[in-house]
Amino acid sequence: MGFKVAVVGTGLWGRRLIPLFKVHPLVDDIALCDLDAAKLAAAAEEFGIPTTYPSLEAVLESDVDAVALVTQHWLHAPQAIQALEAGKHVYSSAPVGITVEEIGRLVDTVERTGLTYAMGETSWYYSWVSYCKQRHQAGDFGKVIFSDADYFHDLEHGLLEVFQERGGVEWRENAVIPPMLYVTHCTSQIMAITGERFTHVSGQGFVDTDPDAVFDAEKNRWSNPFSNQAALLRMSDGSSCRVNVYWRVGHPSMVQLSIYGTDASFEYTYSGAHWMDRLGETDLTPLMVPGWVGPKWLGSSFKRPGWLKRPRWLPQSIRPKKGVTTDEGAFLDVTALQPVDLLPREYAGLPDMGGEWGTNYFMVNEFIRAVGHDEMPPNNVWTAARYTIPGIVAHESAMRGGELLEIPDFGGPPPSR
Repeated sequence: MGFKVAVVGTGLWGRRLIPLFKVHPLVDDIALCDLDAAKLAAAAEEFGIPTTYPSLEAVLESDVDAVALVTQHWLHAPQAIQALEAGKHVYSSAPVGITVEEIGRLVDTVERTGLTYAMGETSWYYSWVSYCKQRHQAGDFGKVIFSDADYFHDLEHGLLEVFQERGGVEWRENAVIPPMLYVTHCTSQIMAITGERFTHVSGQGFVDTDPDAVFDAEKNRWSNPFSNQAALLRMSDGSSCRVNVYWRVGHPSMVQLSIYGTDASFEYTYSGAHWMDRLGETDLTPLMVPGWVGPKWLGSSFKRPGWLKRPRWLPQSIRPKKGVTTDEGAFLDVTALQPVDLLPREYAGLPDMGGEWGTNYFMVNEFIRAVGHDEMPPNNVWTAARYTIPGIVAHESAMRGGELLEIPDFGGPPPSR
């Protein structure tokens, strides 16, 4: 028997997740919610969903079993607590919260209610993260010495529009958060691979003086002057790591990862993916990107011939796509390194509307499975707190001139459900 879920927030990211909730076999019914009546009506019509609610309060008074919060980042923790108190399971977009105190209250609420909470973090599920996790579990790195993760997202690559959509008229005050408050794209990669937590941090920031004044400290609620931030962290296994979140940078924009061990190392950057040891390197780039899948007359997989250099010229019905073909069908935008076998067959053929290498499939599916089967989701509240709080403390350190600070910890998930 399935359950009912309401997607709260029908903006850019909410619309990317709605199809994944709607077709999942464990979801019996889906509803939509948004404060913007016009946006709500448009989404309801686009996705064929008749049940809508004008507010979160209305959702919480209904008979839905779970809510998916795809709202502004500063609302995530308060709304999650509100929903849990109303007896609803919660899926939340990243980050889990923006202060240590509210994250602590959320952890307490999950522990007290016993309900399911999961945070959607794309970087946890990237192909190179899956690869490194397997190699780490096999002991191939030896002991990890140093990790390095980057999230580069320049304002000119759509980030400014994201700020403006999220914040509305007051976007400068609320939406322009310090970069380190969105560090989860970096820290989640490292924690997913090693399982270790971050214990201490020293942060630094680049004071932005651009004439557009996007990062004017007098105009945002954090008094934040930084467009780019870096942090050096100590890990619980004795290794160290560096994370960088840059929002004004001359770079194509992407998420990167490097891990250096006593026996071997791995680097995933704009130039590709490489495994290295003392004897040399192996180019792994082809493994990290989806292969080609297409109609039966083209075969289940194929190399891209010259006449398909521009597949957008072809009719949609015969246009080749990228992904992995299984007995259940073609799962688009994913690689064989990711746990495709865990996805429901209903996801076959669905595009990853977020352009996030298929990670949205795994985020939504694992939350739904956790609720439907009473399982602990990988990105539970304790884990999400452990890779979100380091960024909050790193920003505090940067504001204090790089002072080394201890990172609070609310513990790990309980050993059994």
